[in-house]
Amino acid sequence: EAAEGPHGYISFTGGEPLLYQQFIKPLAESLKLKGFRIYLETNGILWPALNEVIASVDLVAMDMKPASVTGESNYDSEHRKFLEIARQKEVFIKIIVSKKLVLQEYLDQIKIVRETAPETPVILVPLSSEIEGHEDPELMKMLVDLQRQGARIIRDVRIVPRFHKILKIR
Repeated sequence: EAAEGPHGYISFTGGEPLLYQQFIKPLAESLKLKGFRIYLETNGILWPALNEVIASVDLVAMDMKPASVTGESNYDSEHRKFLEIARQKEVFIKIIVSKKLVLQEYLDQIKIVRETAPETPVILVPLSSEIEGHEDPELMKMLVDLQRQGARIIRDVRIVPRFHKILKIR
């Protein structure tokens, strides 16, 4: 039975909510008993923690942040394991794209999706250092090209700007 009122989902977001899986797991279980659905927004890396909470989660928004964009490590093996678990539920992937993106890195991430959960929608999110991504014509042209290339490998690749920035919501 669904919870009453206008809000059907409870969102766990961050920081990184899976750092607190010992807190989230019992909370999610009790919220599920009250009829709520659980939406988890995560960096897509902490697959052991996801494995602990996945039974209580309904929708997973998983990031895949290319190292060329973030300047951090490459987490492709963690992303693959994470997606293997997340695909039990409704899931979509967000890939953050800037003009620093290395094409092969992007294609490797799309191939992980194809090999692990090819029906998963992938959302390309523009990130520009100078201006907001959707206002950067060069970046948007790049995104259209990435969408076309990704769509040759998997079925569902979308471009979605950061609406909280467009709407000036913190």
